[in-house]
Amino acid sequence: MKKTTAIIVILLILLISGCTEKPVVSSEREDKDVTESNSSKSEIVIDDSTEYDTEYIKFRSGLNNTYHALTSDKELTVAYLGGSITAGAGATDPNFSAWRPLVTQHLKNEFPSAKITEINRGVGSAGSLLATFYLDDKVLPHKPDLVFLEMAINDNFTVSDIERVYIQYETIIRKLRETNPYCDIVAVFTTSDKVDATQPFLQAMAQDEVAGWYSVPSVDVGRKMRIEKKLVRPKVGDQYTPLWKKYFTDNVHPTDEGHKFYAETLIELLNKAFDVAETQSVSKTEKKLPEKKNSELMYNLNYVETTDFDLNGCKNWQHAGEGMTFVSQIGIKNYIYTENPDNELVYKFKGSNFYIFSSWIPSATGSEFQYSIDGGDWVSMRGYMVYPIPIVEGLKNTEHTIKFKAGGVGSNAPTSDDKQFKIGAFLYW
Repeated sequence: MKKTTAIIVILLILLISGCTEKPVVSSEREDKDVTESNSSKSEIVIDDSTEYDTEYIKFRSGLNNTYHALTSDKELTVAYLGGSITAGAGATDPNFSAWRPLVTQHLKNEFPSAKITEINRGVGSAGSLLATFYLDDKVLPHKPDLVFLEMAINDNFTVSDIERVYIQYETIIRKLRETNPYCDIVAVFTTSDKVDATQPFLQAMAQDEVAGWYSVPSVDVGRKMRIEKKLVRPKVGDQYTPLWKKYFTDNVHPTDEGHKFYAETLIELLNKAFDVAETQSVSKTEKKLPEKKNSELMYNLNYVETTDFDLNGCKNWQHAGEGMTFVSQIGIKNYIYTENPDNELVYKFKGSNFYIFSSWIPSATGSEFQYSIDGGDWVSMRGYMVYPIPIVEGLKNTEHTIKFKAGGVGSNAPTSDDKQFKIGAFLYW
């Protein structure tokens, strides 16, 4: 009897387990009906989790809204703000083998039925300062759902005042969230041969601190590659090592292999964030803005492109023409330029600080120019590349007239390396 009873019990257990429905694991994330699951469950908020952190990734509040946009809304606008590395410098094809298009393609592969729009705002040599100016016109109208910020390495090259980094970076994050309170943001830190591979550099630490204030995930792709690929020592003597040259074309720009590593590290964050969002069925959550940490954030900025600038009263300056673009990722058309040594540009503005967004072609190292404020003495200085050049700061906040001449004072007229002095925009506040 005991044996018969035992057999009956076993049969009952098998019968019950056989009737229990087993979960089906989908090969694509979007097969799950997220709309239904989210509407039937209470909101879950992940509050700056450290559970999913690695040595190089700070997970914080994750990317739940991005997952919701991809799986429920079936539409995502992803913006990339940064410098030449974001633009794709060093890659054999900047729009295919650089980290930015690789990340976008991963999203498209993972969520094939979602409409994914990429906004590329990678500008060579530009850090957080330029982004604070072009943000209103070139990014915010798109109301991106996901934004990657890659600005620390150019801030490392150009910004010695760390307080500026704090102010500029908080301005960018805060404006993004004010425009779209559901916007997810990822802070990205790259590297160069001049920074310590074993610890974050000062500008990256400042930006990461700001990211922490706003629960923004961060990924130190540069430091991870330097350590894991044993790139702690870039040079032997004055020559880059063969190992360094495998991952970098120069001091800072990755090869295809380097871009691939950067992308894979960012995809590591994306995959983990999407796994967490899927498991917890987190609904779309508004990002509440904390109190400002910096009292002097950069609002009420003037970003004036030279496209329609009136050149009356200027000498030997001209527009490039409708077909010419100054920095294609921002798309300033019909910029102004001069090639004539006998030149003068006049501009009137109201503010305390004045910068220009300019470059010299074909010179990549910089050239001399002069400026005069309100009829004062001519001051000679060097220009360089395309990031904003600070001309004057700390003026009284009144009307001012500034004049420019390409070429130095006296005998320092434009040389063969100063052939074309371009100005794409005036920046002042």
